[in-house]
Amino acid sequence: MFFKVLKRLRVIVSLFVFLLILSFFIDFFGRVSVPLINSVLFLEFVPSLLSFLSLLTLSAIGFVLIIVLTLLFGRIYCSTLCPLGTLQDIVIYFGKKFGRKKRFKFLRTYNWVRYSILGVVVLFLLFGNIFLLTVLDPYSAFGKISTTLLKPVFILINNFSSKQLAASNIFWFKPIETTGSSLFAILFSSAFLILILWFSIAKGRLYCNTVCPVGAFLGLISKASVFKIRINEQSCTSCGLCSSVCKSGCIENKTHQLDFSRCVGCMNCLNVCKTKSINYHASVKNAEVVKNDSSNGRRKFIATSVLFTLGMTFLAFGEKTIQKTRNTIYPNSKKNPVSPPGSVSVQHFTGKCTACQLCISICQAQVLKPSVKEYGLNGIMQPHMDYGVSFCNYDCNLCTQVCPNGALLPLTVKEKQQTQLGIAQFIEKNCVVYTNHTACGACSEHCPTKAVHMIPYTDNLVIPKVDESICIGCGACEFSCPTQPYKAIYVEGNVKHLQAQKPVTKEIKQKVNLKEDFPF
Repeated sequence: MFFKVLKRLRVIVSLFVFLLILSFFIDFFGRVSVPLINSVLFLEFVPSLLSFLSLLTLSAIGFVLIIVLTLLFGRIYCSTLCPLGTLQDIVIYFGKKFGRKKRFKFLRTYNWVRYSILGVVVLFLLFGNIFLLTVLDPYSAFGKISTTLLKPVFILINNFSSKQLAASNIFWFKPIETTGSSLFAILFSSAFLILILWFSIAKGRLYCNTVCPVGAFLGLISKASVFKIRINEQSCTSCGLCSSVCKSGCIENKTHQLDFSRCVGCMNCLNVCKTKSINYHASVKNAEVVKNDSSNGRRKFIATSVLFTLGMTFLAFGEKTIQKTRNTIYPNSKKNPVSPPGSVSVQHFTGKCTACQLCISICQAQVLKPSVKEYGLNGIMQPHMDYGVSFCNYDCNLCTQVCPNGALLPLTVKEKQQTQLGIAQFIEKNCVVYTNHTACGACSEHCPTKAVHMIPYTDNLVIPKVDESICIGCGACEFSCPTQPYKAIYVEGNVKHLQAQKPVTKEIKQKVNLKEDFPF
């Protein structure tokens, strides 16, 4: 009875955390509070760790609490707090409800695979490369799936409902305009989701115990857990019920083996055992005997690490060559991407961002988009400012307030309004004033600091000029520029963000003759 209550509590907590995190990514009305987002994501392992390394403050030690919980109870994070883990559980549950009854079985321990992946991830981190975490971190993977695939579905449902209800003079929902996402981001997220769905339906939590670096790390720690699941070999009848419901495939009923390092604490086995031979209690004795299917695990780990590192080196070299060629062919293209406010510099941002895309989801202007080639190969899917679809709202600082990794540092609205993300570059030969000899001025009208202002040109026409000292690189000028296919003005990103000077405000004084009946 106790174990049933414990399992129900786990399910309730995991679903609650899952729905909360999902709401952060699909909140297209901007109603979720920033303090709530920060308090929930405090306990996401990788974001908390990276945030601590960036800020070195006690407010970012959620990963330490996860380690303590793991030392006490095992992989509680994987079963309760990880949104990707809960997503897999949901898939497994409905797979059983609407498909054939799935009976799990004991899986071989591919320790050399998961520990090789963990080792290479750590090696990359030591050299300041976050590429593998960008791809494999479970929280960030869930963020990509939610932002790129699930959020558009909710927006579509909202807009359809809004249209149908508006026909009946019911205005409960308002339509949401969206700039969409790139094809690459959709394909990237879809491929990962298909992989997760296939793993979940066919092999349960195989991703968590073979690919996920967080699962591998917490699995190592869980070997020293105080509370463990133990099998009583004397009373066990080897009926196989526990093994058939084990999503981790870590129970070998014939030999009474249980690999606790792969156990995600779902507690299914505790509830199905008819002889009460499986218990969850404190023990100083190892709770499992693990088969090592790889006698050459060390050599395989070294070989895998070397090959992977060499491969990534060649890919990075190739990417730099391609970038150099691209700049030669297209001399007017941007040399540097524009990284989001609070990112300090491109180097700081790409070294901390795991592309969870929370900032993309919360951006009301929808100017933040997943990168493809902007940051190079190692920065795939990390957000950049896409001024082709929108521009940065002058009075908004939301993205700097919600980043869980420390890739975007907090900025007040005033600080953000003086942060120079880049500098506008004007190309006279592309401007309609030059090509068509006609008036425009759209860039100046939309510039919030009036860094882009109009000066006399010819024949009573005026043409833009940029005051670089007060330009903040918000992209309003680039977005509003009507020239096609090449913009007459664009923002060249700053490799390191600078501080712009305050724009000079001019006070307009109007003399009013109070003796007149209608002075206005």
